[in-house]
Amino acid sequence: YNISSKLILYLFNYNQNICEMVFMIQKEVAQKFDYNLPKMNKYKFLTKIVTNFTKCFDVSPKVFIPKPKVHSTVVKFKFNKKKYNLEKAFIFSNMIFKNVRKKIYNNIKFKINNELANKRVNQLTIDELLTIYNFF
Repeated sequence: YNISSKLILYLFNYNQNICEMVFMIQKEVAQKFDYNLPKMNKYKFLTKIVTNFTKCFDVSPKVFIPKPKVHSTVVKFKFNKKKYNLEKAFIFSNMIFKNVRKKIYNNIKFKINNELANKRVNQLTIDELLTIYNFF
């Protein structure tokens, strides 16, 4: 479970060869990728750009022998067919999520809407973040 985030992000690079991916991952990791939940982060942003994310179901630790100390979730990533620049998305996400406590205008160096510029990254919705990304 400890490499699941890195593995999923790595597999985003192979979106031309893969249609969809289904994983059983730790519940907390699934929440990191679920862009429908509040508190935006790098993983949610990249997932929204590249895939349609679906949380399928939770798996109790009781079904495993020996019982793990964590809950699991089965998730599905279905790759978008539209063209996108994954390298640009990675650069943007690293830049904007570098200092999440700072306001947007301190993290980026280009002109955007003043209302959005005065927010912090974790206060943005996914749609607001995509608006900023489109100016990048």
